[in-house]
Amino acid sequence: MPNIEYAILPNAGLGTRLSIDKPKCLIEIDELPLILHQVNILQKIVKYIFIVVGHNAREIIDLFRPGNDKVIFVFNHKYYDTNTAYSVHSVAKYLKKGFLTIDGDYWINPEDLKIFINTVNLNPKEYHVSVQSTQTDFPCYVDYSDGRITKFTKEYQKHEMGGMLYFPGNFTLNSKKMFLYEVIDFCTPVNGILMPNCYEFDTLADLHRVKSKIDGKLAI
Repeated sequence: MPNIEYAILPNAGLGTRLSIDKPKCLIEIDELPLILHQVNILQKIVKYIFIVVGHNAREIIDLFRPGNDKVIFVFNHKYYDTNTAYSVHSVAKYLKKGFLTIDGDYWINPEDLKIFINTVNLNPKEYHVSVQSTQTDFPCYVDYSDGRITKFTKEYQKHEMGGMLYFPGNFTLNSKKMFLYEVIDFCTPVNGILMPNCYEFDTLADLHRVKSKIDGKLAI
């Protein structure tokens, strides 16, 4: 695996789509909070993991007591009126090298992650976006063919953007309301990496579907 030093986990959200009043990363899948599953895998790969917190920040931070040398917490104090891209930017603006971003509602399969990392290693100066078959209730569709994403769209496609991206170091945020795909959209086509064994959830229906596939299986 390559020497990707940084991963950013944006987890400042309110969890409103799930009506849970807490960040989605705190939901347990296979009896483990999702964020712990992510960190357990990532800490074997990257040097530093930046976790951006906001709503219910203390509950996330307490999961890592007495501490983890690889985990750094960053506060998004504007979490009420910003989104994931703003949280990522709060860290990315200080980084000079490429970095991963992983959404708080994205369950990672370690073998799929290896494929993603190895693909990044082939071209670390390009954007890389995880792709999955369309399955969530609020998809960001992608026009995907032969390993390339030619556009992000609201029109139905067979594939949607997944919850993991790689940025080669340049991250420009023109508005605090921008979405992550909009940061990348200006430079399409970009590399798309199919990750069929990773799962994302936006709604309770999505969550039930993910749990039915994951619970009771060894994740790491």
